[in-house]
Amino acid sequence: MLTPILFALSFPVSVVSVSPGADLSAAMASLVAGDELVLEPGTYTSSGRLEASLTGAAGLPIIIRSASAQDRAVVVQPDSTNEDGFILSGRFVILRDLVFQGGNVALRLLDVQDTRIEGCVVREAADRGLTAVQSGVAYARVAIVGNEVHDVAGLGDGIRLGCNNQSCTLDTVEVRGNWIHDLVGSPGFGGGIVISTASTQIVIADNVVHDIAGPCISLGAIASGAQRVIERNALFRCGDVGIDAGANTRVDNNIVLGNLADGISAQFRDGISVANVDVRHNTVVTQGDALSLRNVAGAVSAVNNALYSTSGVMARATLAGGSVTAAGNIGVGFLSGVSVGFDATGDLAADLVGANDVGTALDAYPTGAPLAGGGGGVDVLDDFNGTERGAAHDVGAYVFNPLGNPAPPLAEGFKLFGSGGEGEGEGEGEGEGEGEAEGEGEGEGEGEGEGEGEGEGEGEGE
Repeated sequence: MLTPILFALSFPVSVVSVSPGADLSAAMASLVAGDELVLEPGTYTSSGRLEASLTGAAGLPIIIRSASAQDRAVVVQPDSTNEDGFILSGRFVILRDLVFQGGNVALRLLDVQDTRIEGCVVREAADRGLTAVQSGVAYARVAIVGNEVHDVAGLGDGIRLGCNNQSCTLDTVEVRGNWIHDLVGSPGFGGGIVISTASTQIVIADNVVHDIAGPCISLGAIASGAQRVIERNALFRCGDVGIDAGANTRVDNNIVLGNLADGISAQFRDGISVANVDVRHNTVVTQGDALSLRNVAGAVSAVNNALYSTSGVMARATLAGGSVTAAGNIGVGFLSGVSVGFDATGDLAADLVGANDVGTALDAYPTGAPLAGGGGGVDVLDDFNGTERGAAHDVGAYVFNPLGNPAPPLAEGFKLFGSGGEGEGEGEGEGEGEGEAEGEGEGEGEGEGEGEGEGEGEGEGE
C-alpha cells in the first residue's frame, strides 16, 4: 500500500541550498510546489519555534532533505520544555535524511496529507519522538519509512499517531522499516509504535523495536472495515506487551522476544470486543502469556504460531460469544480456554537456534522439526524475510531452510532481509551503531492503536 504521490515524482522546479546559520523559517516560507530545499551538513539550532506550512502538488512535492545521507543536517531545538523540535503542516511534502533533535516532541506532524518522512533520525526529545495527534485533523496518505527514533524520555513514545478520543482520523498510513529503540519513559508507559482509534488503511511492517519502557506496538480497535496489518516486525525487550491489537487486525510473521507481558494480545479496546482478528506464523518467546485473546465476540484465528512461555501460558482465550479457530500452533506453556490446535510439548532450547525469554539471545530460526512442516491450516504467502512459503506448513515466522537462515539473525539495527526483501534508509553514525536499513517489503492493510489521554501542545486530541 504505497500512495502515488510518494513515488511518481517529477524533477524539482528549483533547488535551494542553505548552510548552518541560515534562517530556515524564511527558506521554507518561500517554497512552492516542486521546490527542493537542501540542507548542507552541520547543525541548525532553533532560537524559537520552527514551523512550516507547505503546499506541494501531485507529482510536484516540496522536498526538504540533507545534502548527504551519510552526513545529515541536524535540526536542534534546545528548549525541551516550551517548544517542539519541528512542526509541519502541509500537502505533498517529503522530509528526507534529516536529524530532528530535542524539543518536547522532536517532530510534530500538525496537519499533513500526502506526506512522506524517510531516512530521518528523531532523537533526544523530552516527551515523544514523532507524533500526528492534532484534534480535528484528517491525516491521510502518510508514509513513515526507514527512520531511526531513539532516546525519548517523558511519556516515551517513539511514533504516536492518532487521537484516543477519535477527535482526529488516520487513513492510508504506512509505518515501515523503522528502527525504534532506547525509549526511556516511565515503566509501562510509552510505546514504540502507537496508533490510536479512528484509523483505517494502516500498515505496520518490517520495523525493529527494542528496549523501550512500554509496549512495542499498540493498536486500538475499529468496529468494522478491512483488517489492519501488522507484519514482519522484530520486537524484543519490550517493557510491556509485544503486540497489543484490537478488533479487525491481522498479525503475521512477527518475532517477539523477551518482553515483560503478553507476547501478542488481542483484547477489548475502545469499547469494541475482539473480532475479525487473525494471528498467523508468529514466533514468541516470553515469560508472560505468549498469546492472549480476551473478550472474543467474533471470529478469531490462531494458525501456525510458535509460542513459547517459559513460566506462563502458551495460549489463553476468553469468549464473549465468539470463537477461536486454531491449527498448527506449537510451543511451551499452559493452555487456558483453548486446546484443539495447540501443542504445548515443544522444547525452546531444541526448537530454535538460539533465543531466550529475556531477549538477549535473538536467533529465533527453527532447527527443524517440530516447527519445520509441523503446521496446518492455511499459510500466509511469505515469511519474516519475505521468502515465499510454498506448501511446507512451517510453524513460526520463518520458512525453514536446512541450509540455515538466508538473512542475518535479529540484531539491534534496521531489519536486514534475505533474498525476499527490499531495503530503505540508513542508521546514524554517532555511536548508535551504524547500519543499513533494508526494511521495505510488500504489504497491505489497516491498523490502529491506543495511547494515553493527553491534551498537550497545539490542542492535540489524544
